[in-house]
Amino acid sequence: MDLRTDPDPVAAGFDPARLERIDAHLRSRYLDLGKIAGCQVIVARGGRVAHRATLGNMDLHGNEPLADQAIWRWYSMTKPVTGVALLSLVERGMVKLADPVDRFLPEWRDTKVGVASSDGDHWELVEPRRPMVPVDG
Repeated sequence: MDLRTDPDPVAAGFDPARLERIDAHLRSRYLDLGKIAGCQVIVARGGRVAHRATLGNMDLHGNEPLADQAIWRWYSMTKPVTGVALLSLVERGMVKLADPVDRFLPEWRDTKVGVASSDGDHWELVEPRRPMVPVDG
């Protein structure tokens, strides 16, 4: 997907008027209220860019418009980025949410679980009854 191409919402299967509502929402709920200085939006489907927008300013205190080629700092973005990557793999059928964790992290294959001792004074490590999965499958 070439993100530099002109957006074509119809070719990507979107209604252009509804995509414009994204920009209006971001302006009214975040930019105009000073919650964020600027943002960039891209919506794509099937390798086609449907909508792209650069909104706001480079910082909250200046009037310099946000540049299309702005460099962003991502703080604490590991979980959302990993989540999106995982859901992309789920969408392609390469991963199931009920797959055992050790399919992807083999070193976790022999992980034990803690069970309180009968006297409650300590924990005992035992074999799990079933493989660890990310969700209750």
